[in-house]
Amino acid sequence: MKKLTIWGICFAVLMFSLNLIGCYDFIMVVTHNRAYFAELYTPAIKAYFTNYPIFFLILWIGNLLGGILTPIFYIFKNKSAVSLAGLAFWADVLLVIVTCLFRNRIQIFGWYFALDLVILCLIGIYYWYLRKVVSSK
Repeated sequence: MKKLTIWGICFAVLMFSLNLIGCYDFIMVVTHNRAYFAELYTPAIKAYFTNYPIFFLILWIGNLLGGILTPIFYIFKNKSAVSLAGLAFWADVLLVIVTCLFRNRIQIFGWYFALDLVILCLIGIYYWYLRKVVSSK
């Protein structure tokens, strides 16, 4: 892996921060925290996460785990950062696709879905950047 860049470090910090927020959201949603749902989400979204299928949870965990570990591995110049970024990206892509097809995600989440797509694009850009950095050795 090449020398760390300021841009790469800043992007790593941004992605780490976004994934920490994602982990907090995951914990609040999985534990069905009433105050959290009341503050941020509609009753339809709360119902969406009730009896959430295990396959979707596995994808969500894969996305968050890859997203949290990727910046750490990048900072330590470990080539596994690329694989972890790929895990985060492809798990999120698959999660968005299957939840749109089978759980009506777009209609239920409304404008929150646009935020999901922005985060997916950021993860994709980060994955592309890491592939470029590692392969240009």
